Amino acid sequence: MPEIKNTFLKSRMNKDLDSRIIGNGEYRDAQNASVSASEDASVGSLENIRGNQLLSFFNITDINIEIIGQYSDNANNRMFFFLTNYSDSSIDTLSNSTLPTASTLPPTGLVPGGGDYYSFDRAASAHYICYCQLPNVRSSSEISISNVTSGILVSGNFLNFSKTQPMSGINIIENLLFWTDNRNQPRKINIDTAINNPWISTTQPGYYYNEDHISVAKYAPYSTISFVKNFITGAYQSTLLNEKDEWLPPFFAAPGNVNSSTTPNQLQFNSSQGTAASQAVSNVSTFLGNTATSPWVNNNIRVQPSSDSAADYAFISSINTTDNYLILQDESSTVINNISTLAGWPKEVGGVKTPAVFNFSMKNPNYNPSFVGDKDFLEDKFTRFSYRFKYDDNEYSLTAPFSQHAFVPKQFGYFLTGDADKTKDSSIVKFMENQITSAELVIDLPFAPNEITDKLKVKEIQILYKASDDQNVKIIQDIDISSPSLQLGSPKTYSVVGGGSSQTNGYYKQIPLTGGTGTGALMDARVVGGALISSSISGIPVSPIPNTGSLLKGAIPASSFTSTSQNLATADTTATIGPTSSAGGTGFYIPASKRFASFEITTDSTGAVSSVTVLNGGGGYTSGDVLTFTLGTAFGGTPVGVGTITLTISKSMIAGDINGEGYKVGDILTFASLGGVGTGGTVKVDSLTNTFLYKYNSEKPIKILTDKEVTRVSDIVPMRAQAQEAVGNRIVYGNFLQNKSTPNINYTLDIQEKGLGVSFSDIEHNNNTLKQGRSYQVGVVLQDRYGRSSNVIVNNNSSLNSTVFSKYTNAGTDPLGWGGNSLKINFEDTISSTFSPEENGFYSETNPLGWYTYKIVVQQQEQEYYNVYTAGGLSGNIVYTKNDAEVTIGATPATQVKIDGLRYSNENEIIQIALFNDNINKIPRELKEIGDTDQLFSSNIYLYNRVKNNNYNSTQGGSNDQNLSNQNESSNTLKQEVTTIKSFKELGQWTSYKNVDLHYLNVDPKTGDSQYPNPNTFIYPGAKGDVDPFYLKNNQNPFIATISTSSRMGFTSDLQESKTVGDASTTFFESVFSKSLMVFETKPFKSNLDIFYETSTSDLISKLNKDISDDIDPSGDDVLSSIEPVSVTTWRETTPPNEIITNEFTALNSNGDPLSGNPSQNLIIEISNVSTSNGVQVSPNNIFVCFESTAASPPSTPPAFKIKLNASFEGIEYNQNSDINDSYFVTLKATSGNQSIEKIVILKLSNVPPKIYRFQGMGSQSATRQYAPNIGTNASEAINTWNVPVQALLPGDDILDDFLRASITGNSAFPPLSTIITDRSSTGVNPFYTQVIRCQGVQGLASISASDPSSAIYRQFGGSDTSYPDGFIIGYISHFSNGFRNLTNIPDNTNNYQPTTSQRTSLKTNDAFFVNSNSPETTFFNPKTMIDLTPEIKSAVRYNAFYNNNGSYGTPPQFDFTTFVPRGGSYDGINDPLTQVGDTSANGVNAIDAKLDFGFMSLPGQPYLPLPNSSITSTNSELMVLRYKPVGAQDFHAGLSNNWSPCWYYQIKIGLKDASGGTGSLSSDSPDYCVNFMVFRD
Repeated sequence: MPEIKNTFLKSRMNKDLDSRIIGNGEYRDAQNASVSASEDASVGSLENIRGNQLLSFFNITDINIEIIGQYSDNANNRMFFFLTNYSDSSIDTLSNSTLPTASTLPPTGLVPGGGDYYSFDRAASAHYICYCQLPNVRSSSEISISNVTSGILVSGNFLNFSKTQPMSGINIIENLLFWTDNRNQPRKINIDTAINNPWISTTQPGYYYNEDHISVAKYAPYSTISFVKNFITGAYQSTLLNEKDEWLPPFFAAPGNVNSSTTPNQLQFNSSQGTAASQAVSNVSTFLGNTATSPWVNNNIRVQPSSDSAADYAFISSINTTDNYLILQDESSTVINNISTLAGWPKEVGGVKTPAVFNFSMKNPNYNPSFVGDKDFLEDKFTRFSYRFKYDDNEYSLTAPFSQHAFVPKQFGYFLTGDADKTKDSSIVKFMENQITSAELVIDLPFAPNEITDKLKVKEIQILYKASDDQNVKIIQDIDISSPSLQLGSPKTYSVVGGGSSQTNGYYKQIPLTGGTGTGALMDARVVGGALISSSISGIPVSPIPNTGSLLKGAIPASSFTSTSQNLATADTTATIGPTSSAGGTGFYIPASKRFASFEITTDSTGAVSSVTVLNGGGGYTSGDVLTFTLGTAFGGTPVGVGTITLTISKSMIAGDINGEGYKVGDILTFASLGGVGTGGTVKVDSLTNTFLYKYNSEKPIKILTDKEVTRVSDIVPMRAQAQEAVGNRIVYGNFLQNKSTPNINYTLDIQEKGLGVSFSDIEHNNNTLKQGRSYQVGVVLQDRYGRSSNVIVNNNSSLNSTVFSKYTNAGTDPLGWGGNSLKINFEDTISSTFSPEENGFYSETNPLGWYTYKIVVQQQEQEYYNVYTAGGLSGNIVYTKNDAEVTIGATPATQVKIDGLRYSNENEIIQIALFNDNINKIPRELKEIGDTDQLFSSNIYLYNRVKNNNYNSTQGGSNDQNLSNQNESSNTLKQEVTTIKSFKELGQWTSYKNVDLHYLNVDPKTGDSQYPNPNTFIYPGAKGDVDPFYLKNNQNPFIATISTSSRMGFTSDLQESKTVGDASTTFFESVFSKSLMVFETKPFKSNLDIFYETSTSDLISKLNKDISDDIDPSGDDVLSSIEPVSVTTWRETTPPNEIITNEFTALNSNGDPLSGNPSQNLIIEISNVSTSNGVQVSPNNIFVCFESTAASPPSTPPAFKIKLNASFEGIEYNQNSDINDSYFVTLKATSGNQSIEKIVILKLSNVPPKIYRFQGMGSQSATRQYAPNIGTNASEAINTWNVPVQALLPGDDILDDFLRASITGNSAFPPLSTIITDRSSTGVNPFYTQVIRCQGVQGLASISASDPSSAIYRQFGGSDTSYPDGFIIGYISHFSNGFRNLTNIPDNTNNYQPTTSQRTSLKTNDAFFVNSNSPETTFFNPKTMIDLTPEIKSAVRYNAFYNNNGSYGTPPQFDFTTFVPRGGSYDGINDPLTQVGDTSANGVNAIDAKLDFGFMSLPGQPYLPLPNSSITSTNSELMVLRYKPVGAQDFHAGLSNNWSPCWYYQIKIGLKDASGGTGSLSSDSPDYCVNFMVFRD
């Protein structure tokens, strides 16, 4: 034969073409083959896969380990494997986690973000990422277990693998191994790093040991850089520093004069003259003090005349508080005898003192003469700061939220002496420049500086900078936080190195420590036996001062506690109390805010509490907290009383956040002797807080972030991804879940005044305020640990507001004491932590992708605007004609008013202001539709007046100090339109007549007469025509803007007009115009961008929820927090309506206890939503009802609830989709007053096993036909051969006992084959059915030509050859139940099912029953309705046996056989010819497995079997029939003498499996149903 070879270069499988015409290079099928991926000419070729060879088992000993993913790195000759033994059995195969349960979590109170994944218990499941490195050899035969390198790269429960979710994508890019399993978030590791630092054991977990290390989306920092630290003393301290100015701006000024008549000269302040306000200001001792510790001591305050900024400075030598004068000294502290020697100071001339205003300035405590930064770099900048992390694989995190602007204006934003005049001259506030030169950036890291590299793999912190006038984000510094020299911070805990000796025993707080790399460390400690002791001995930790809100250890002042009872305990007793669950030997107390402290209490001679000492500070306390304590047996047993401690907490009792700075772990610090005796000792810094400080000294940025980094607000890494592929050097995900739905958040928005500069916010944002005349909308954005953000969540409760308008206000009654306004968000309740397939829930160790942080965002569309600074204004319209230079009003000379010059109208409706300098651009003219000669312009600008100059005090002679500007009333801050703009000269011809006497202007040269007969006639304002109506100092022809207004802004017309009242001898009144500072705001530009802007307010959601809970109820007892666990007790498909299906549950408070107080009495829990696990919504109460099972008990025991099935619920039949469709997510909503929370519970339907009641043979005892049915394509033959030549023995047949006696009982040598009884209903036994056929032997399908299946012949059934390719029907399961409804009253010997009357009324036409229309009381089971049920052969055994045609036992069966015995058995007393009695060999009674000889098959399109009542209409059905289809050719064993012929006895155990064999399916109950089947040799 020729040899045909085919080289499969195409590597193409082709199953479409006939095998004879498949082209060269293609193939029909292949096994153990792969397509070549080499880069040479053989690429794409089909290659054999070599056999398996053990190379490594990775030293893994866990059971049931399976590989759920593998990747071959051909380029590097290595393989990677993902292994687990865990299989998630939850509904969605995602919900169960291998992470620790709550009982294994670390204790609460740890640092947020700490302890996330660092103490896993691997006992429950095993997860591994392994690798195998193959050697570079010439032949694969050289590879063996000895030269293969392998190991475990990563292991831990945080991997959370499951066999149900195998790896769906694995790729390698640049030595990074990426994978996804559509269960966890996408992940990656650095292969070389993992190989060099592999997992060895739980105590040596290698380089990658938590989710943060392997997630593709890296940990996203959330904490905003702050400019406040709480350092040492507990007082908040700003870190924004001015290090360039030696002296601060004047903090007050007072009028005074120099008294040169004394030596030394006095600087005298007259506190006895003027108004009360003037006297108060002039009393300098009020502001300066007069003690040894006053701020002016040591030349820390200087004095200078305000009139001359270049004048010499002087310092205070002493203060005389009686006569209110100062003695001055120079910088060397030498008294100044003659003040006149100071340049620029007022001098006494001719005995006349020259008054002046003197400024007092304090020395800048932050002044640094050696400042190395650029002193002017930040002067003109509004700068914000942020940071991001650089990780070990050179990836960068998202950028943290930017800080507030690091901007503090010079003079702290206040107008001082002369500033108003300077501003109106220039139209610019020159001191509105940044005085900050340096800042300590306070960063709250997720871990301590010395831990963050290991726990987050952060190697650098990149400090970012952005100026408001620059679109670029710039980089200031890359801090190598992995370097130990830069891992500096504040001490958190110490250990005792040397405790000292002979010190005074007791408790000490704020012990100063010296040494180490930092400064300012304090600690609290206890001395016992003269030495400092550690926490392991005393229980009192040696630590820095506790967190803010903790009580400092030591005695509480007597005023800080009260006893509400006397004689509480035995007199003169000292013992300790602390938080315990019941009154015991040491007593207990209930802290107001659940932050447990412990106390030492001493009683006096009356048994009342005499002193309280704090042993452990706890945390979270505020003034007014009341701790109720009970004194137990340690105080003398009886009487036992109850007392209270009412805490009066001052700053001295609250510790700071940052205790020292610049320390590193391992620093040795020294403390001095405690108690004034003995010697001090040393402690070692064991750990640091999470606070990191970076000192910025006005350095210029070193580089700029790219645009894509600036706009990168998310890494867009999905929560789960089904598909992953590498495209070039990028990873692409497909079929992913990006995020889930977000919770509703209820809050209101308000505007509140900030404090007076003592709180964190007041210090950081000193004098910052909310812009007025603006609308603000506030939203909340939630973010998970890895930067995935929610959409902006805006309050959707119609009764609550998320928008507020900031109206104009005048900063209260005292602008100096007004810190500004801020937005205030009032959260109505805690943010829901519900976790479900639709909701993220909150971050936890078991839910790493839950919401982790929040940030506040604000939408404010009014954007750019300008402040317009002007020098007063003119009220009203100018009334002027050539003939009205003089107007006399009044009837008689005594009442006449003669107005000289201009008059004015509409003074309350019009204000005119002069525009010069930058104001011309701030209020521009409209130049679009004008001609070349136009001099009158319009404007599209609207203004809001903030400061006006409309008051004039004529009793003070019109001096400028009485002509002060004042804030506009907030009610009058209305929109004002600029109607016209024109030059000053265009106001009228009069503008040219300044200082021009009209009498001489128009003199007739001939007559000498004038139009104005009287000399000194001026149209220009003023007695001599020299008073400018506008401020024209800088410009003689400025633009004049006319503004419509609703109230007067300048002076009255009466003041602006020059006039004489009465006759000519009365006093002339000069024109007075408003020329002091006025301030307008331009209407802001409104942006059409509907976007929210990120604020610096962000933190952990857990903190926010706790703050909300504490605000609602500091104890947490009355705060509705959660619902107890709910679990299904019984809900099966047979559970009747109105049945209870869950445990009892109630609501819990924030402490995990049942809700108490008034809220407990109003508690309601109801079902608010029901959906299936695949998202189908169900009407909430159609299936389930939540009802109150136990009533509330006053005063504070809440009601309890259970869930039951609805009374009208008709039940659910468990089917193949029930595992999903009948698993319900039920949302329980607990409500009490205005508190509400939700919890999702899963209620899952349970299955009930199916049951077989009757197996029905396909023939009857009266059968006469000779052939078995042909189950083929010949339907007519099948129909005609229902009655086949078989012996059907049903339970109850008389012949049964004798017929099977031999096979049942055997003899003493042989056990019975089975237990066969006639009573179907007995428990614990096998119901059965028996049938027989005759033939001469069988030949299975495998013995016939495989190319012609139709040729299969079963030999000599009925005496002739007949083709039966599908085998012989034995019978079918006629009466059965899938467990949903059970059948009752089934007779053993009939097909009739006779339900009771009540059962008949509940039957429906679509149920599994016939209804006989002629006889409604008779109902029959419908054998075709085997929906979702699968019949199965559980087992089948064959016994070789013999039968005797001549025996006679009872009524003989047809075909002349009487009985049979198994081969090797005997039948006592009747013709015993057997020669094999006692034979136990292979030919004996041993069973033969015959399961493959039987099976079930479907018979479509067949009529129902004949039923007893012929009136029932026969309809088409589909039967599942049991068939006999032997495997292979089988011949009977040899017969014996005495007419004993061979036969085969089969015992077949059948069953049903419901739910189509899907998830949750069950097999029919034990006992199994047995079918006995015998084949006799003909």
